[in-house]
This record gives sequence, structure tokens and C-alpha cells, in this order.
Amino acid sequence: MFERMADFLKGKSKSLSVDAEGKPTEKDVQVATAILLLEIAGSDSDYAPEETREMFELIEGQFKLDRTESLALLEIADSLRKDAEKLDEFYVAINKAFSNEQRVLLYAMIWRIVIADGRVDKTEMKQATQMRFRLQLSDADFERAKKLAESGSV
Repeated sequence: MFERMADFLKGKSKSLSVDAEGKPTEKDVQVATAILLLEIAGSDSDYAPEETREMFELIEGQFKLDRTESLALLEIADSLRKDAEKLDEFYVAINKAFSNEQRVLLYAMIWRIVIADGRVDKTEMKQATQMRFRLQLSDADFERAKKLAESGSV
């Protein structure tokens, strides 16, 4: 376990630009990921500038997109996330496409947005906890993701 954690902290983990089988990530999974990032950023009813900046940096870095592509992805995600009934489908797509390690990486991205503005309020914590369980992550996975986010390794 400590070896895998060291790999994460050294940046040797898989990116989200490929799925669990090493194939390029489908646009649907990218959109689903962007939806989750928007969900956590908006959970406190305030998109702080730091959270928005983090979203762009994370999406561009993980999916190898430029600013125009990441903006288009976030616009699509924003329009789709308004349909709350479909949220379950996005989690299913992510859980199916990504390995456990990649879901930890995704959760680290979520946590980076949570801490981006320097405060973690009750609403964000509740949303982040729900997301953790929906991504099927254990307590140990949660701790690894937090360390990744807090160390800036994501």
C-alpha cells in the first residue's frame, strides 16, 4: 500500500486522459468528470474565483485540453448537470471507466476544488463525502486523495 501511495505522491499515477484499460477517455467520461467538479464548486452556492481557476487547471492538465476545449467541456457539463436525475448515470460512467486509482485521482481533484478558496464549509464537506461514497472510495482512498490534493500533486 505504501508503495502505491508513494507512486501517487511522485506523480506516477495514471492520468484521467485514459480509461482503466489505457484507452483514450471518451468525451462522455470527460463530461461526467467536469459535472462532478462543477457540482462540488457550486455546492456552497458560490463559485469562488479560486475554484473556477482550479477547475480549468485540473481539466486541462488531466485531459490534455487547451483553454477553449476545457471551456466547451465545462459549458456542456454545466448544461447537463441541471438534470439531477441523470447524475447517477454520470457516476456509473465514471465508476465503469476509471480504475480505483483513477477514481482516487478524481477525488483528489474534487478535494482541490473544496480547498481552493481556503475554507471548507459544512455544505462542501457534506457534498464531498457523498461524492466519495458514490465513487466507491474507502477511508484509505479518501486519505490518499486528500494528501494528493493538499500537496498539490494533482
